[in-house]
Amino acid sequence: MRAKLNNGNQLTLPDEVVLALNGAEAVELEVKDGVIILTPVKRISLQDVQDKIARLGITEADVADAVAWARRGGGPVAPGS
Repeated sequence: MRAKLNNGNQLTLPDEVVLALNGAEAVELEVKDGVIILTPVKRISLQDVQDKIARLGITEADVADAVAWARRGGGPVAPGS
C-alpha cells in the first residue's frame, strides 16, 4: 500500500490504515531504523483523569505540597516527608 506526500509535506492515509486506527483521533509517531511507526492514541476524558486521581488517593493537599516542593527547587524527597 502506498501513500504520497503533498507539497505541504502532508500525508493522506489510505482508508485501510484509518480503519485500523479504530477511531483514534491522533497518532504517536516514531521513527525506528528508518521505519515510521504510527501508534493510535486513546483520547482521555477529564472524568478518566479525575477517576484515576481518586483511585490513587491523591488529595488537594498532596497537590499543594507538590507545587510548594517544586517551587523550592525540588530535589530529593526524604522518606515520610
